[in-house]
Order: sequence, then structure tokens, then C-alpha cells
Amino acid sequence: MSQRRVSLAVLLLGAAGSVYAWLTPFDSPDVFGGLPKVESFWLRLSTHTLQNPGFVIGYSEWRRAPLWAAFRASKIGDERGGTRPDHFSQDARTLFEVESDDYRNSGYDRGHLAPNYLISRLYGHKAQQASFLMSNIAPQSRRLNQLLWQRLEEAEADVVAPRVGELWVLTGPVYGGGRRLVSGVEIPDAFFRIWLDVRSHSVLAFLVPQEVCGDEPLDDYLVSVDEIEQRTGLDFFAGLDDIAETALEAALDAAGWQIESFNRAPARYAEKFRGPKCRERVSGKFRR
Repeated sequence: MSQRRVSLAVLLLGAAGSVYAWLTPFDSPDVFGGLPKVESFWLRLSTHTLQNPGFVIGYSEWRRAPLWAAFRASKIGDERGGTRPDHFSQDARTLFEVESDDYRNSGYDRGHLAPNYLISRLYGHKAQQASFLMSNIAPQSRRLNQLLWQRLEEAEADVVAPRVGELWVLTGPVYGGGRRLVSGVEIPDAFFRIWLDVRSHSVLAFLVPQEVCGDEPLDDYLVSVDEIEQRTGLDFFAGLDDIAETALEAALDAAGWQIESFNRAPARYAEKFRGPKCRERVSGKFRR
């Protein structure tokens, strides 16, 4: 065989190996019940898994944004995390360059999926830096990001995880409208957050629209995992046996989660949003 043919064969084998690695999911210690599966064949072709210290991301090149993030939360000790980074960084593992400036003057915040505070306190400075990669960011409205979503993250870190002991978290955007930033980053219609307590075999799931005032009761947005799967085209807990998976995904019961202890807790940044009420703007939009 000529040297040219050998080189071509090596190139083709390398390309095939790269495609196989891209399309074949791998396990991660940061997700329970198997990596979420993307049901759409064409979307699956553009999606790959990015493992970081303390959390894992399912990233879509087509949407130029993440589809989901997964991590484990537990009680935070007395140790302090590193200084919060003052900028967001491009992730060199993604094909399309998404930069922090892509969000400038867009009307949307850079919304973390894996949260800076909890990730930094539990998994250290390198994990905190990874949480500021643009692969962990999706466009969030200001009121969602700084008010209601912040309340969910705070309850997760300060109330729920310490009570549960080990809390498995899945979170991500809900796409559907096809709207994009000028840079091509797709704008979600809503966001989901799933809490799993393995010890009690119970799950609590939220589906929150972009259009919120921020002080709504969190239980307004309780849904089943089945509903999130229908909205996202993702299949969660696919590694579990069918009976266990079906029971978890169909459940819509907050009993045992003591949601009343954080349901109406105020947002940390509420003072920034003092002014006219926003009820008329959001009334009737995706409220349950």
C-alpha cells in the first residue's frame, strides 16, 4: 500500500474516531441515572458532552448554548471559595466561538446553569473558573436571573442540599421559539431545574418561563419530569430500569421537600428592582 493511501486511511480512521467520540455518550460521576439523551437525531449530531471539575454539560453547537448541566450538591462547609471571576471566557472545546460580548446590549443576562456559588464552595477554584465558561451560560431575562432563579439556587445550596445530604441536580434551558441573539446564540423560552433525592426516591422539578416578576411562589412552577422531557426533547434517567424511571418522571408531589420553608423567600437582589410592578406584563404567560 502506498504511503499516500496509508496517510489517507489514518486520516479517515482519525475522523471516524472523532465522530464516534462526539456521538457516543460517556458516563459522568456528576449525573445520576445516565447522561440525558437527546431525542432529536439532528440535534444529537450537534451535541457533545463537556466534563468539568464538579459538573458536566451537554452542549449544542446548533444552539450555540448548553442543553443541560448536571452536578451533585451537598452541605457547604466553612471553607471559602475563590474570588468570583470578573469575566466570562470562551470555551475552546466548542466549535463556534461564543464570547461574553455576544450578550452585550442584548437585554439578557449571562445565566449560569451550574451555579458559581455552590460549585466554587464544593469543588474549588478550578471548578469555579469552569462555571464561567460560556458553555455553561444561556440567555436569561434580568428578573429571572437575578430574582427567581437566584432564589432557587439559594434554596438549593442553603436549605435543600443540607437537609437531603446529597442532592443530584439537573438544570437547563427550554428552547422552542427559535429566537437568537445577533451572534447566533439561541434564546430559551424557559428554564428547568430538577432535584433528585436518591435516599427517599423522590424528585422535585421546576419549569420557569423567562417572563417573571421574580417574587412569585416557587411552587407556581412545579411540574413533573415528564413535562420537562416533553418540552426539551431530552430523556432523563435513561440508565435506570423502566419501572424506577417511570415512577420518578411521573411524580408531581412536593411532600417531604418542606417547600414552605423557602417557597416565598425574598431574592438577594430585590432592592435593585424596586419600582413599578410588572404583573400586567407577565400575566397569562406560562403561569400555572
